[in-house]
Order: sequence, then C-alpha cells, then structure tokens
Amino acid sequence: NQLRALWQYLLPGEQFDDTTRFHEAGGSSLALMRLFMQGVKVFGVRLEISQYPQLQTIEQQARFILAAQRGDPHA
Repeated sequence: NQLRALWQYLLPGEQFDDTTRFHEAGGSSLALMRLFMQGVKVFGVRLEISQYPQLQTIEQQARFILAAQRGDPHA
C-alpha cells in the first residue's frame, strides 16, 4: 500500500494502523503538509489541509483518493 508506505516514511519508528489519526501517530503539521503534497505526486489527487478533519487516517485518505481517482465529485 503506497499510502501506508508514505506514512511510514514520514513517521519513522511510529506505530499506527489504518484507523490511527495522523497526529496521534506522531505526525506534525509540517509532516502533514508533506503528506498532502505527496498526494498529488504519488496518486494524482490534490489533498487540501482544510480537508484534514475528514482525512485524518489512512482509511479516510485511501477512500478519498480512490473516489477522486474515479472522478467522484464528492471526493
């Protein structure tokens, strides 16, 4: 899973699963910005910091990315 690998890269040595919130896993605001910027490069999907309340976990982010890639207007 590329998204999980990206989290692991940004949060080295931290323990988390697909339902752990990014900040609870040790993520900083700077790491969050890096994560969301990588969304465009890796997945071709723009993630906005303003969306973070709905995109705090790998599970939420993966659902959003898949929907956006399918062209879902609600993504």
